[in-house]
Amino acid sequence: MHPKIREIIDTSQYCHATIREIAAFLPEDDAEYDEWLAEAVRRHDQLEFLYLVAAGMLHERPVNSRHLARGLQLLPNCETACCIAWQARGDDVPEQLFDALLHGGVHPRIYAATLLIIAYWCKERGRDLPDGFKEDARVSAHTKGFDDVTVGFFLAIGAETGDERLIDIILQSHPRKESRERVVAAGAGIGKAFLEDCRAPLIEKFPEIPVLKRAGFTVRRSVEHIGRNDACPCASGRKYKRCCFEKDNKRLQLSTDVAGKTYAEVQAELEEHMTLERLKKTHPHELARIDPEKLDEDLLLPFLQRLLDLAMLEEAVIAFEKVGFEEDRDDVWQSAIFLIAREGRKDLAERLMTLRGEIAGDWDAIHPAGRLLLTRDDPAGFLKKLEELSMFALEENLPEMVVSVGFGLLYSPLRALGVLVARSALPVASKQEAVVLLDEILIARDQLDLSSDEPFSDVLDKRFAEEGVAGGGKDTEALRLARQKLEAKAGEVRQMKHALEQLKGELERREKAPPAKKVTDISTPPAASGDEKALKELRDKLGALKTDLKERHAERAELRRELSKTLSDLESLRETAAKTAIPESPAAAADAEDRLLLAGDVDGSQPMRVIEFPKKFQQTLEKFPRQVGRGAMALLGRLAGGEPAAFVGVVRLKDCPDTLRARVGIDHRLLFRLQPDCVQVVDLINRRDLEKRIKTL
Repeated sequence: MHPKIREIIDTSQYCHATIREIAAFLPEDDAEYDEWLAEAVRRHDQLEFLYLVAAGMLHERPVNSRHLARGLQLLPNCETACCIAWQARGDDVPEQLFDALLHGGVHPRIYAATLLIIAYWCKERGRDLPDGFKEDARVSAHTKGFDDVTVGFFLAIGAETGDERLIDIILQSHPRKESRERVVAAGAGIGKAFLEDCRAPLIEKFPEIPVLKRAGFTVRRSVEHIGRNDACPCASGRKYKRCCFEKDNKRLQLSTDVAGKTYAEVQAELEEHMTLERLKKTHPHELARIDPEKLDEDLLLPFLQRLLDLAMLEEAVIAFEKVGFEEDRDDVWQSAIFLIAREGRKDLAERLMTLRGEIAGDWDAIHPAGRLLLTRDDPAGFLKKLEELSMFALEENLPEMVVSVGFGLLYSPLRALGVLVARSALPVASKQEAVVLLDEILIARDQLDLSSDEPFSDVLDKRFAEEGVAGGGKDTEALRLARQKLEAKAGEVRQMKHALEQLKGELERREKAPPAKKVTDISTPPAASGDEKALKELRDKLGALKTDLKERHAERAELRRELSKTLSDLESLRETAAKTAIPESPAAAADAEDRLLLAGDVDGSQPMRVIEFPKKFQQTLEKFPRQVGRGAMALLGRLAGGEPAAFVGVVRLKDCPDTLRARVGIDHRLLFRLQPDCVQVVDLINRRDLEKRIKTL
């Protein structure tokens, strides 16, 4: 690229004049210009790509559609992005744009606007929509987090593609007082106006004069304050106002939140100036340029998590490949595998697995969704792995494994089976996790073109209704109010479903009734049949009732999420209060534990047995101090040897009599079962977690 263009980009402001100045230095050869664009995309340089495209389009230079696949992520707003997308050259514009959306890092509003441009582009040229377009639009309508503009784009997509299910999803999430026809017509109008805006010249998206944007951070001077009449610091001997004032004033307009640095200088040294606060606000195209090996160690995990939060899965995998896998990165690694499974990216999962060194080894530490993804292309292997996961969940009686298998199947080609399995996990999952799982079930139902009337919603609502509320105050009152709203909405849904079934029955009965006798007097024109009018009224009423029911389902789902959040916030407050409260006395703690146990020690006359450890018990031991692990292993050896003294103080759990508890020091408890031929270890826990662990047993 011409060095003068780089200088203009680094020292000029965002306006028409900058675009025209850059346009004067573009190469005459279109192939060379195309390579400049490709290089800007490769380096994730937002300003360079945007300025080069705008300068080229100013003189009708061709911008190839291939740059959209990774260039869309670099564009600052939906107006600019879609204007470039609409005016790009090539026959594969829809495919390149759709690939860009699947790649991640695209703002929700730009995402919806891009889907709309794809729909218009295909219709205008008589092309089919890209494979998976409608499914992705429906999922995005569920998950992209709406504002009014984004809702308008999705309505326009539904109107343009004739996707009634997508329109249903929008109306369920954002009920309107207007009729369905008027809402759809309004969406179509929004889309048409937006399309006309995209046909306008790209330079119109830039301000005519520079506009300084300082939102989101405190500006630090990029130039030290110097009095106008002071001697110029460049040692020229002249006054500052007659020497470097104009140059420094221009630099001052490019100030950032880093003292002494302009925007271009900060962008060139992102890792050096990165902080946790800056990382939370860093744009996707900037994240893609960060070298994780140059980041401070305490920023590495937040950086990886930020990539995942923005669905930048390929960038996350590349970052992992640079820094490698360490035990302290396992949680983020697991999150990456889960999100990759959600998107069905087997290629990325294999790269992460190879990095971890477990591609052909023990898969126990990998999320079930990832395990199923890796066997997706081998039907026999997929079913074998599914059976292994199911057997493990049954043997270990692990509710969290049932939930994980449900997620894995929902993200697999067997979505219908996934709905059935995920339903079975709703009663045993934590309430917060169950709400997320139910949302994923509803998304899968949309992908399968099923109605949003999920019967197991009642199961989850019943769990929330049974949750006890102790204490008082504003927090518990908020929880009561949230529950009351959910119960009331659930009652409305039940009543409307009952009315719907009655109306369906009445309509079927009338439609099956024998037709009225024909009029034989031809001199009198036949009047409209009263039965036909009644049937039409019934059908109209049925349609209106179905629409109302869909809206109630959406309102119910939103109330369920609010209740889950309220419950989570209340639990967090209670945990915080418990940490700051006066510690429980040893006597009180002992009394609380005794209430969970059956009276009387276990008989000390026991045979010798072998020890059977659960999977991951080694990791369990490593969570505790070394002396606790040693004490637990020593106790297990004595129990397996049948030593009578080892069974002193061993008692049965009241709610699980086949499970025994033994003390390991003052604060830890060993849970195990005595089988005829082995001591079956269940878990090693802190004594304060005993009641919680019993519930899972």
